[in-house]
Amino acid sequence: MLTCSPTTETHLDLERTSYLEKLLSTLEVQVRGFALCRVQRGHRLVLDAMNAPMIHYALKGPGVLEIHGGPSLPFSKHDFFVVPANLGQSIFVPNGHVVDIRGVDVLSTLDDALLRMSAGRNADAATVCGRIDAGFSGRIGLFDTLREPIIEHLSKDDPLHHAFGAVLAELAAPQLGTRALLETLLKQCLVLLIRRRMQAGGGRVSWLLPAGDERLSAALAAMLENSAEAHTLRSLSRRAGMSRSAFALRFTITFGQPPMAFLRDLRLRHAARLLETTELPVQAIAESVGYTSRSYFTRAFRTLYGIDPRSFRARKRRQVTPPPS
Repeated sequence: MLTCSPTTETHLDLERTSYLEKLLSTLEVQVRGFALCRVQRGHRLVLDAMNAPMIHYALKGPGVLEIHGGPSLPFSKHDFFVVPANLGQSIFVPNGHVVDIRGVDVLSTLDDALLRMSAGRNADAATVCGRIDAGFSGRIGLFDTLREPIIEHLSKDDPLHHAFGAVLAELAAPQLGTRALLETLLKQCLVLLIRRRMQAGGGRVSWLLPAGDERLSAALAAMLENSAEAHTLRSLSRRAGMSRSAFALRFTITFGQPPMAFLRDLRLRHAARLLETTELPVQAIAESVGYTSRSYFTRAFRTLYGIDPRSFRARKRRQVTPPPS
């Protein structure tokens, strides 16, 4: 049986940490709505399954988060949950017989940033729940392989508790730029969550794709480190230590996209960030992400975003410019 020496293990840990650093640098978070969920004893708030993960942060307890077809998870104030996509949930306070109330039937708007769903008049238990899209380079979903809920019991001094406090403060008083700030704050929360999970798991997180596949990790790290490099299917498969056909098949199964198509979209998403955050000329941006032909870059960009680079930049500028007073 082969064993790894301490030196080899340390080297692998360093490589894994370096890879995860590169991966996290591409983490993108989009807010898809937050709601204040209030539940009175004797009621059960039923939430329909969503095609994206749901997060819950407990504001008041005790209560129970019930996963449809799965476990019932007791919670107290400050507890944090991530529920995998496509799972219905219910929130209730144990009290014998309960009355089911569907969230969509009691949905109301509090303000531009927060909705409300109330089961009963009073709040014996309450959470802030939200649907978020979080992924790497626009292609790899952070929770794509999550099969069981994540549960974190947070103390008042926990950094993740303080990070959620900032989220809640912004939700309580939305103003210009709230959505952009929420996405930044939630990214901070997710990075802190990954840190906690890695510390608890000895440097590994089973659902953090593709951290568990060292072969794909090596190829993906090369793309993330320098997407503009002249990568080819051959060069990437060599980094993975696989044949071209085996690498292409494994990559496509894992990410739902062939490696060269993934690389193309990675380059274009990097270009989109540069268009939005810098004043670099379009030609310079095209070259910086690996396109020598501006016309080819423009065609590829329009295919992905439905708009040419100049128009994309102009639209983003309008979105962040406040209206005249």
